[in-house]
Amino acid sequence: MPLIAVAVAAQLLWALLVAVRPGYGELLDPARPTWFRFGVVALTAAVLLAWYALTRRRLGPVSLATGALGLLAVLGLLFAAAIPGGSYLVALPALAGALAGIAALYVPRPWLATAVLTAGAGVAVLILAPTVALFFPALGLATGAAPALFAALLGLAALPVLEPLFRPASATRHRPLGAAPAAAALAVALACTTTGMVVDRWDAGHPEPTHLMYALDRDTNTAEWVSLEQSPGAWTSRYVHNHQALDRLFPVLPAGKLSVGPAAAASLPAPTVTVLSDTTAGDRRTVRFRLASQRPVRFVSFYGEVGSHRVQQATVEGRDAVPFLTGQDRFGVVFHGPPTDGIEVTLVLEGTGPLQLRLVDGSDGLEGLPGFVPRPSTVGVFGSHSSELAAVAVTATV
Repeated sequence: MPLIAVAVAAQLLWALLVAVRPGYGELLDPARPTWFRFGVVALTAAVLLAWYALTRRRLGPVSLATGALGLLAVLGLLFAAAIPGGSYLVALPALAGALAGIAALYVPRPWLATAVLTAGAGVAVLILAPTVALFFPALGLATGAAPALFAALLGLAALPVLEPLFRPASATRHRPLGAAPAAAALAVALACTTTGMVVDRWDAGHPEPTHLMYALDRDTNTAEWVSLEQSPGAWTSRYVHNHQALDRLFPVLPAGKLSVGPAAAASLPAPTVTVLSDTTAGDRRTVRFRLASQRPVRFVSFYGEVGSHRVQQATVEGRDAVPFLTGQDRFGVVFHGPPTDGIEVTLVLEGTGPLQLRLVDGSDGLEGLPGFVPRPSTVGVFGSHSSELAAVAVTATV
């Protein structure tokens, strides 16, 4: 239960940070993540201490400590089977904790028993604390559940050392602390997270990552601003206000609803198709054409009709291409770095009728497009294939 709870809590914390500061949604980790990482560890401690306080009275500290070490031992067996190199992460803390627990039963003095238990928990600290510290930069807060899980495993191994927090401090005070340790850890988590929000501000050295592109449909002479940000930040929100799926009109974009907003149509020319040869043999048609952009572009692409399996063979610049894309339910090719005179394509089609193609090309940079205002120094560009892309699409028939 605590392992599941800490994983959920860590991901909910990241979701909250993204909701407060949408730019985090484009990142794996904030630019200054230290305080947030402390917050995740403190939140993990709060969840673990709350679970311990709720179950300690019913099950008892010995049962909980034994069960926790038993869980680590079982995980050690599972890790040995699945990832042998990682088995030591839980097997050795379980072994050291079990040996320390057994030894503490034979130690006559309470303070010496506490020292023995602390030494057993120290093995878990030596092994798991570096793992938690490494997982944070490796996976980022966006996957904060992973370091939180290992921090929780460390906490489970240290339960015998945490037990004094729930005992009366003196003979005159008979009421245990109860929820106080968990509340204190939660307060630390809130303080660390708040400090992280204050420290980690967008500036010229750490700009807010944003995604924005321009999509022009030459068939209707209409354009849209498009963003892959599901919760656009303040700057991107100036351009996009609604959500719409555009993958049918612009197949280079991912499926599903994207953030969109109306844009003025720029005077950008669409790519063109020139048929070079067209032959028919039985129920097969072979058409050869040249696809060329009318402006400097980064890529040029062409797609068949949705749901159509008419393309039986495809050759692009002398290389075979896949005749059907299952994920897009159509034929399609994206050619990066096309030559200035275009690319030569040969398609073998089932049936002798015409084939409708959707042509899309794309160039880098939004400067000069109608309505675009340059970004301030605190706003940057999120690295992706479609960032800063000016795409032009048109329908052609061969």
